[in-house]
Amino acid sequence: MDKLSLFLEFTNTNSEQYIFRLIGFVIYIVLVSTIPSFVLVKGMRDVINNRSSFSVAFTFSALFALIFNYTIQDSLKADVSILDLRLFTGATLFQIIIFFALFLLIYLICNSFLFPTIICIFLGVVTTIANSLKFQFRQEPILPSDLAWLKTPRTLLSYADGHYGMYILLSVSIVTIFYLAVRKYILPNKLIQNFKHRLALILLICSFFATVTGIFSSKKDGRVAENIPVISILNNYHDLTWYGNTINSQLRSLSFVWFSQMSENVMTQPNGYSQSKIRSLEEKYKQLADSINTTRSNLISEQTVVYVLSESFSDPERLSGISITTTPIPNIRDIKSRTTSGLMQSDGYGGGTANMEFQTISGLPYYNLSPSISVLYTEIVPRMNAFPAISDQFESKNRIAIHLAAPTNYSRDIIYKTLGYDKFISLGTSGLSVYRQGENYSDASTYQLVIDNLKKEQNQFFSVITMQNHAPWSESEPSNLMAQGEGFTANENNKLINYTRLLYYTDNATKEFLDKLSKIDKKITVVFYGDHLPGLYPQSAFKDHPENQYLTDYFIWSNYETPKLNYPLVNSSDFSALLLEQTNSKVSPYYALLTEVLHKASVDKKALDSSAQEIADDLKLIEYDMVGGKGYLSKDFFAVPAK
Repeated sequence: MDKLSLFLEFTNTNSEQYIFRLIGFVIYIVLVSTIPSFVLVKGMRDVINNRSSFSVAFTFSALFALIFNYTIQDSLKADVSILDLRLFTGATLFQIIIFFALFLLIYLICNSFLFPTIICIFLGVVTTIANSLKFQFRQEPILPSDLAWLKTPRTLLSYADGHYGMYILLSVSIVTIFYLAVRKYILPNKLIQNFKHRLALILLICSFFATVTGIFSSKKDGRVAENIPVISILNNYHDLTWYGNTINSQLRSLSFVWFSQMSENVMTQPNGYSQSKIRSLEEKYKQLADSINTTRSNLISEQTVVYVLSESFSDPERLSGISITTTPIPNIRDIKSRTTSGLMQSDGYGGGTANMEFQTISGLPYYNLSPSISVLYTEIVPRMNAFPAISDQFESKNRIAIHLAAPTNYSRDIIYKTLGYDKFISLGTSGLSVYRQGENYSDASTYQLVIDNLKKEQNQFFSVITMQNHAPWSESEPSNLMAQGEGFTANENNKLINYTRLLYYTDNATKEFLDKLSKIDKKITVVFYGDHLPGLYPQSAFKDHPENQYLTDYFIWSNYETPKLNYPLVNSSDFSALLLEQTNSKVSPYYALLTEVLHKASVDKKALDSSAQEIADDLKLIEYDMVGGKGYLSKDFFAVPAK
């Protein structure tokens, strides 16, 4: 009997809880559906009566949020499926809410109808078009770091079709004339008359954005707190972070990626990070450096080194389904056959030049950093406690950078100044004597600038970035050099033909450059590599071998006899360690670590044994100390001993 009483009491209690929860849920649904519906209906009525109101702003914000959520996500459309899903639960709702709040905030700040409506449409259309263009060429969405390009609109437009500038100017003119003509007739009154009410709504929306940012910033092990509506299931359902920005923008929405990138740390703190651990690693690799240096007799500072980042250089014949009438790069293939050479694994497709340059100069790999990081120069360098560079081995007066583009691109003018470069030759340099090959400045012109700045009596370091093979591609000669891709459209084949012809000029210019260097009476070593593939190939070109989308060519050449080492696949961050080994040059404790990574823990290793994993973990600790930690490393860690 007692058991029956307990059961009935338990059942009654649960029934009461269930009823209260059901009533609460019904009230919630009624409020959520009724209030917005009422505001929307009122907004439409006010529009018909040509009267501005908060309801009108609410209605149009919701409408634009729905429209531009579709257009922006559609611009990222690709045949991607993770866990049999093409869009994660909550992705659409999250982005619509974010867009709605943003558009409503614009209306409230302007407190009118027509002008903020134009702003909202402009933002939505421009973001959609920019997203589509960037995804077409680089398979990557627009990211917060891309906003830096707005500082140099002329440079930004130079990468697009020449007609875009005219279209933009014409569109702005038409919209301006339209606005001035009708602003007094279309819903001309203020949205909200009471300033305090408007301010309260603005602060409420700002608090909402601050709260969302705080949720993303407070992640632990990549997860946000549970039971947060929409965000918890969208973020925690499955770990997609390692897939990178493109996949996350497609499956979790572009807004999700933006919030992640603006709020996440640049690098997750490795286990065991502490001052004592960093000190022990310094001692460990000092001993290794001492051991390595007993077998090496040279100093890299006693010769001239030229790093050549060849824009978009990658042998197209390595891709399946590509047929070319004659090999466009016979000279470079011959050079590779006689030197330390192979393939470099790029971190980008169709773009990412500055990231490759950063890794090459610093030796710090991108793969240890947060996948949400887009541009290392603008997002990582300003936070760094130490910025090691191979150019540090040379006197500041003998450090020269050459890049025939705007000096402010990716803040290179600031970067080179930070690294102590004496000269940066760019399009901002007066008195240049250069010519174009296709749409951009020729590789031959860039190489000639190196020759012109060589000093026989000085040991120099050159950081050289070419521009010739940057999009758009246009070259009519040699006319007998034709290319075709299986399954390519006519437009894609046309781009391939023009790109292949440009490679022909790169090939000849590179041979002539090395021929000139070989006749100079001082030691010179050239590290040549392609930064990424051109963004002209359809995804079908990588269907059989997806890894080929991220493989470019490299070689290390010297004008004196050096060994031909066997490194068929390297990361861009491996080049400095490889250069020092190739030239039998002494190392610092830092380069001793990078040498160990090159030998045992780089990208060519499919699986790491316990010893290699320890080296990889050591690199993470050292890299974290530089980019996100306390800066415990001493200057001695980066010092190369004298002979």
